[in-house]
Parts: sequence; C-alpha cells; structure tokens
Amino acid sequence: MENKNFRKRLIVLTLWSAFLTLVVIAEAVVLVIFGKKLYRVSEGWGRALHIEEMGEVELGEAGMSDAVLDNYIKFLKQSYILFGEYPDCEYYKISDKIARNDFDYSNEFKYIENGDTNFLYRVKDNERVSKVAIDISEHQSAIDWKKVKAAGVDTAIVRVGYRGYGEAGSLNADTMYAEHIDGANKAKIKTAAYFFSEAVNYDEGVEEAKYALSLIKGHEPSEKIIVIDTEYVYTDDYVRANDIDIEDRTAAVKAFCDTVREAGYTPMIYASYGWFIRNLDLDQLYDIEFWLADYDDVDYMDFPYVISGWQYSPSGSCPGVEGDVDVNVWFR
Repeated sequence: MENKNFRKRLIVLTLWSAFLTLVVIAEAVVLVIFGKKLYRVSEGWGRALHIEEMGEVELGEAGMSDAVLDNYIKFLKQSYILFGEYPDCEYYKISDKIARNDFDYSNEFKYIENGDTNFLYRVKDNERVSKVAIDISEHQSAIDWKKVKAAGVDTAIVRVGYRGYGEAGSLNADTMYAEHIDGANKAKIKTAAYFFSEAVNYDEGVEEAKYALSLIKGHEPSEKIIVIDTEYVYTDDYVRANDIDIEDRTAAVKAFCDTVREAGYTPMIYASYGWFIRNLDLDQLYDIEFWLADYDDVDYMDFPYVISGWQYSPSGSCPGVEGDVDVNVWFR
C-alpha cells in the first residue's frame, strides 16, 4: 500500500513539474514574440542593450519597477557610457584598452576651504590624495606666483601657443608663455605646457607639435609634459576642426602626441567629457594620458577612465591671479 501511494505521489509530482516547465517555455515564447529589441546600431556606433518602452514591462509594485530599472542602468554603466535620458539615449562601449579609474566621485571629492581658497580635492581615509593645478594663458595678466604657491597650487599648465581659426590656420605663440612659465618655475611650482589645436589631419598635428617644441626652448616646463588641447569651439568665426570626422581628428591628435614623445616629452590630451567619448577614437590613444574638462557636480560624474587631471571649473579663483582662472584636481 505504501509503495502504491508513493508511486501515486511521484506521478503527481512529475505531472506538476511538466506543467510548470511548459508554463516557463510559454512565457519565453511570448517574450520572444512580443518583447522589445535589445540591440541597435546608430550612425555606425554600437548602441548595445537598448530597451524601448520600459513602461510596458509590468513588474508589480511601482517601487520595485523603479528599483529594477535603477539597478539595470547601473549595470549598463559598467560597460557603456550613456548620453541622454534612458531609454532615449546614446550608448558608447567603454574601451577595454584603457585603464579605468577607481574614483567614487560622490563620496571622495570634497571642497576644502583654506583661507581665501576653496579647492576641490580627492580625499580617501581623511587624507588628500590629489593636488591643485591651474591652467593659464595670455588671457591672464601678470601673476604673483608667490601667492599662488602659498595658496596651495602645486602645478601650473601654461599655454605655449595655438592655431588660429579660418582657412589659413596660422600658428601663433602665446605672448605670455615665457613670463608665466619662468615665474612659476622660479616659485618652485611644477609646470607643463599646452597647445590649442585646430589641426585637421595628421600632418597638421605634426606641424603643431614641432611648433610647440620650438617655442619652449629656453623656457622648459619642469614636468616635461606637453598637452594638446582639442575641443569644440563656440564662435561665429569659421572654425577649422569642429566638423572634421573622428578618424582625421584622432590622426591629428596622435600625430601631435607621437611627435612630442619622440622629442622626449610626455604627451597628454585635454578634452571635455563628450569630446573624448564622441569625437575621438580612444582605442588608438590608449597609451596617452588624459586631462578631463567636465563642470558637472561630482554627484553626476561618471567618466570611467584613468585621468591625470580634472578641470572642474573654468571660473575658479586663486590668490595671485586676477579674475577667473581654470582650476583642476591634479593626480600626477
């Protein structure tokens, strides 16, 4: 009798298992037939894991749906950089050739007041693990470098020259470079040089680098760093490099960096968040240091790559410098 009851229970259990299996298969078929596309390609770029009309997915409690969506977006950001509001946003795959930073932007970056200054630092275990840098050009007049040093500035990045707008794209020296770099060096502030680029191809990138190298002779940056500044220019004038394609821009930047490296200097690229991600092929620039310009609040920062500096404000203040000055969290 016990064997008979056992066999009966076993048969019932088997039937229930078969029924549940059929239910799961049926649900999968429905999702395949009626589900949303998980991948799209736009303008030649892979935009992976794009779910359309998330609101149609019923997950029960509204709070649970929001929590699942929030976790899903966090998961996406482990592999992709998102531009725009999800789900109507662009997706850019994070390069696996470039080292990622370990920043906790929301909790590790703090403004610290010190007399007349209020600079942003990275702070870990109650210890500052970054420095302060300013970047300057002929737009700043004479600078009191002793006051700058006393304010806690560690590094000054000085513009050495620039390429002009227009068809000609003439090369120009920054009229204050020698005075600024010599003053900072004398005050024992570390220095680097940068060049504002409007190069539109490889050859012009080489030309800009050679010109920058010629200008620093006799007025060397102490850190032997030369930066190429590549960015979108907002002006009514004709701008040469705003609308060139990614391959030409990347070739120009790489040419500049390779040329200064061959001359014994460390190359670095300065660009905004969007310019780095949308307008350069970073896989070709993986062995060059990045200097990021991004003015978002720390709570919204998510740039994934290792950076040497973060320009967080174009309108900072610093004792010894009249008017606004670019200020940076510096990691070198």
